[in-house]
Amino acid sequence: MKKIVLGLMVMMVVFFGVKAYASGRSERNEKLKEQDKNAYYLELEERYTIVLRHTLESDGYINAGITVTSVIKAGTGRDYTVAIHHDSFEYLSDEEIATYEERLEQVQFPDEFCSIDVTIQG
Repeated sequence: MKKIVLGLMVMMVVFFGVKAYASGRSERNEKLKEQDKNAYYLELEERYTIVLRHTLESDGYINAGITVTSVIKAGTGRDYTVAIHHDSFEYLSDEEIATYEERLEQVQFPDEFCSIDVTIQG
C-alpha cells in the first residue's frame, strides 16, 4: 500500500513539474515572439522615416522634424500617426497643407496591415 501511495505521489510531482516546465517555456517563447515582432516593426518604422525624410528634403523641407507614434492593433498590424514639423509650414494655407498631407500619405508603409495618418504642424 505504501508503494502505491509513494508511486502516485512521485507521478503527481513529475506531472506537475513537467506542466510547470512547459508553461514556463511557452511564456518564454511568447516573449521571444513579441520581441521579434517589435524589432520587425522598429525596422519598418526606420525605413519609412528615411523615405519620408527624403521626400520632405526633395520638396525643400530640409531638417523637418518627424514624430512617429503607433498604436498596436489587436491581432496584427499597427496604426501610425506621423507629425511633421517645419517652420515653412506656417506660411502655407490650410488647403496647401491638406494637399501636402495627402501627398505624404502616399508614401507607403512597408506593411500592408498598418495604417498611416500624416499631420503637418507649423
